Amino acid sequence: MIYLSNYVIDVVLVERSLQCEKAGIRLSCMIDGSKFEFMRQPDIYSLFVNILDNAIDAVEKIEDCEKRVISLTAEETAIS
Repeated sequence: MIYLSNYVIDVVLVERSLQCEKAGIRLSCMIDGSKFEFMRQPDIYSLFVNILDNAIDAVEKIEDCEKRVISLTAEETAIS
């Protein structure tokens, strides 16, 4: 897991990593938390909880344990 610190994202990732571990889901993340400083903390929390909860719900339905993988990347892109 690679991410640059953002306390709220850290909390969500720890919570959901434990949930994934119990469900046999591999979770990998690459997030630059500093890119979300423009958002309010409750909004950041809601965004990442929603993203990961939806992904976990979908992946838990996969019978083949080797295919239970979630990869989350959040990066800044330039708009031309």
